[in-house]
Amino acid sequence: MLKIVFIIMLIVPLIYSQEVIINYPEKVYVGEEFEITIELSNFSEGIYDTKFDIRNGSKNIAKRFWENEWKSTHYWMYNALNESEKKKTFKLMISEPYIGEVLFFIRIKNNVEEFIFNNSLEIETKKEEMEERGSRKEALDIDLKWDENEIVNGEEFEISIKINKISDNKDVKVYIDNGKIISDRYYEEWKSGMFYANDFLDTLDRKMKIRIREEHRNFSGEAEIVFKLRNGFEHREKIEIIPYNEKSNTNDGNINSSNKSIGVNETKTIINETIKLGYDYELKPWDVKTNPVYESKTEKMRKYSVFAFALFCVLLVILIIWRKM
Repeated sequence: MLKIVFIIMLIVPLIYSQEVIINYPEKVYVGEEFEITIELSNFSEGIYDTKFDIRNGSKNIAKRFWENEWKSTHYWMYNALNESEKKKTFKLMISEPYIGEVLFFIRIKNNVEEFIFNNSLEIETKKEEMEERGSRKEALDIDLKWDENEIVNGEEFEISIKINKISDNKDVKVYIDNGKIISDRYYEEWKSGMFYANDFLDTLDRKMKIRIREEHRNFSGEAEIVFKLRNGFEHREKIEIIPYNEKSNTNDGNINSSNKSIGVNETKTIINETIKLGYDYELKPWDVKTNPVYESKTEKMRKYSVFAFALFCVLLVILIIWRKM
């Protein structure tokens, strides 16, 4: 019986996926240092190399501080993580001009394999420039309108956007927020609400189609609709999301319009699972229907160990029944 328990103990740990818990500021500023803390979970014992990919297209726009010097995030930090230490903090800085949200990737490897984890990062200009812009925000008036009966999860709905003047800042995001971006928007094509619609505000009156993303199909209730310019200006309003099966029970509603406050800088914690190699991170989240799945050696061992464990249990039951006969 002891041998059986020993085999089970060998098989079960292979089922768990490697994860990293990441703490970092929700907003960072060009030219200012910020910290990222990484905590490893379910990694094998040993030392790992790591790097941060923060890019605008193919260009690295950040530096990291390692071994007493600042270098581009293009370079690896060797022997940077030790599984036994659990947590490690790194200093980074956005070194190139950029405003808006970007994807960034944390890459961790040892002599056997490499793991990739993705996150989003909001980049603003320096605080002094943000304060200067803040003094001019009152000059721009935003009026968002929508039909309350059309804001149904699972269907497309339209947001009317009216502004009082056309400025040089024509790039805009419009999305539904319930603590994270849960919507897509249509501008030339459907894309996640995290992406800016370039040159969208070329007239005083525009409309944008929105839909709740498939992975948030069960969401309903109060959320916020966010209007955000690339220069950092942000406008929020409350919006009520109707479940799909309750649309027929709603009454005719009035067009809604109100003003709300601008968000504040926060720190967020994200738990990430291993990304499959082949992930098309520039365009949209992983989709197994349109992208092939490439699995690492550990991933395959973990999958097959489940089948091996199940087969072992079946054989064990047969053996016990045979002995009792």
